[in-house]
Amino acid sequence: MFVYKAMAFGHIWKAKIVMKNEKKAGIQDPRVMKMNKYRPECKVCHREFNVTSRIPRVLQCGHSICEQCANRLQDDYRYILCPFCEHITPDDEEVGFPRNYDLLSVICQ
Repeated sequence: MFVYKAMAFGHIWKAKIVMKNEKKAGIQDPRVMKMNKYRPECKVCHREFNVTSRIPRVLQCGHSICEQCANRLQDDYRYILCPFCEHITPDDEEVGFPRNYDLLSVICQ
């Protein structure tokens, strides 16, 4: 009798519990919800990148920061010192700092 109860408890323990309202509410898998909520952000100011004022700019070292932080870090210098790895990225006045098109494509989705 004890073995039967232990086996029954084991099946209950491993089973997925479904709440009555779960199917009606359309609750998604948490992993999918995390992917939907993921929005890339600037690691300097911790604000989400966007296509207007916080355009992601890529530095020579490969790190990306928003345009506002890039302007603030550059200030009156002709370079940006990466806040993460301290690599120096010179400013090409004609071109400026390139946009990170991979991040822009994620933002626009």
